[in-house]
Order: sequence, then C-alpha cells, then structure tokens
Amino acid sequence: MNSPSDLKNLARAAAAPRCQFYLAEGRPCASPALRNQRLCRIHVRKLMEAIALRRRKAIPNPAAARTIALGITQVLRYLWDERPNVNQCSKLLYGMQLASSSLDKVKEKK
Repeated sequence: MNSPSDLKNLARAAAAPRCQFYLAEGRPCASPALRNQRLCRIHVRKLMEAIALRRRKAIPNPAAARTIALGITQVLRYLWDERPNVNQCSKLLYGMQLASSSLDKVKEKK
C-alpha cells in the first residue's frame, strides 16, 4: 500500500519541469528535466557529445601543415641546388600546387 510520503513524492515528480527537447515526430520528450536545466540527462549528454564532436572536427591537423611546409622547403632546396630542367620544375610546381590545395581543404574544415 502507498504511504502518504510516497504519494507526496509521486505528486512532486508529476509536477517536475519536463525536458523541452522535441523529438523528430514533433512531440516533446516529457522526461523530467535536470534541476535548473531545460533538458533531461539524456538530451544534455547528447548535446555535449555533439559539441565535443564539432570541436574535434574544427581542429585542423597540424601535422598536415607541417608536412606540406617541410615538403615545400625540400623542393626549394632541390631547385636551388640541382637547377633542374623546365620539365622537372613544372612537375615539382604542380605537386606543390596539389599539396597547397589540400592544405586549403584542411583549413576549410574549421
């Protein structure tokens, strides 16, 4: 049998603020919201995971930029020391252009 304190707790739980997240079908979540929050624990966790994922994607790969910078430096040293012919220079410059465009793509993912 339910005691008066159990009934009071049930009434308090029923009156608790509800999660304000709306599900895909358009209805509200209806789980109890966390204290002083607008969302329930599940939706707070999902929101935090989404923020963390966005931050991980926003960080460019610094190794890629260093690798490309090192490659450019090596090509410049080769051009200075070896004095290659025009055909070799065009191939090297085309490779540098490809590397540069891939670096731009890394920057765009910010």
